[in-house]
Amino acid sequence: MMSPEALIPDVLLAVRELTKRFPGVPRPAADALDFEVYRGEIFALLGPSGCGKTTTLRLIAGFERPDHGRVILDGHDITAKPPERRGIGIVFQDYALFPHLSVLDNVAFALRGRSRRQRREQALTWLEFVGLADCANRLPHALSGGQQQRVALARTLAAEPGIVLLDEPFSNLDTALRETTRLELRALLKAAGTSAVLVTHDQSEALSVADRIALMRHGSIEQIGTPEAVYRTPRTRFAAEFLGKTNLVTGQAAGPVADTAVGPVALNERATGEVLLSLRPEHLDLKDGRGKPGAATVVTREFRGHDLFYRLDMDGRTFLALTDYRVLFEPGDRVLLSAREPAVVLRGPTRDRFAAVAPEERARAAE
Repeated sequence: MMSPEALIPDVLLAVRELTKRFPGVPRPAADALDFEVYRGEIFALLGPSGCGKTTTLRLIAGFERPDHGRVILDGHDITAKPPERRGIGIVFQDYALFPHLSVLDNVAFALRGRSRRQRREQALTWLEFVGLADCANRLPHALSGGQQQRVALARTLAAEPGIVLLDEPFSNLDTALRETTRLELRALLKAAGTSAVLVTHDQSEALSVADRIALMRHGSIEQIGTPEAVYRTPRTRFAAEFLGKTNLVTGQAAGPVADTAVGPVALNERATGEVLLSLRPEHLDLKDGRGKPGAATVVTREFRGHDLFYRLDMDGRTFLALTDYRVLFEPGDRVLLSAREPAVVLRGPTRDRFAAVAPEERARAAE
């Protein structure tokens, strides 16, 4: 029987109230998750270690059974189906290539049920697609990490899955390779027209690869949106702090403006009373504040070539500012801060000790 999601042509994968608890763990690993993945979309599950993103991927793949909820692929409920009957492709963290088989035979392995000649011809076609036809006769250990990842992707795509799941696909690559490889991966998935769910703890990977992001914490989804929307308009303190750097500022709001430590600040939405605001470092302006009240002190300046990153102190409160290379101040200088973009009003209490990103979560995200 077709589900209601089948009536929505753009939705390929629908996750509905998906819940999973493990014995002895007080909090659900997946807590009533609800989201969709559209056709041709790369959707990222982003969050710190232990937030439930890998469990969610395993529930979609069928490696774990949910306590409650449904997984619907292309309008069909696949919640009770075993992994091999779901029509889902998976690129594992270690790529899971057969070390004793050539690159060509690794890809051909996904084409069972056809003649040997057909398998090899189609495998070569997929290797050409990922730009590795000249490596067809090599063994996996003779390839770089990025090349091995492309072989794993070719093998997955050769089976023509309904959707591809990617579990931390860049974690085994050197830092220098990660940026180029993730751009290649995105281009290949888009060229193939394949939908994908990417699991990652790395903010830069999610921002550069995904069309939309689901930011996860403690088994729940904090926010879903495009990378630009989640970064520019975070809904919660956790979202603001986890995805990039921000300044958290309290203020007294009166409609479209709030009175804050950096003066009157325009708001992205109307509010009244005490509010907690997010101001990104690049949204602060710095001006000479010598001899002026309300000035902050430059603590450090970090030169980054095309811009400058400042850490400032204002009466014991730390502020971060990102300016272009022409805005030059020295440590010890007094500067006035002002907001050049509206501050984002964050939902939830202004002083919630559970809302901040824990230091260990920041450390894992920066790895």
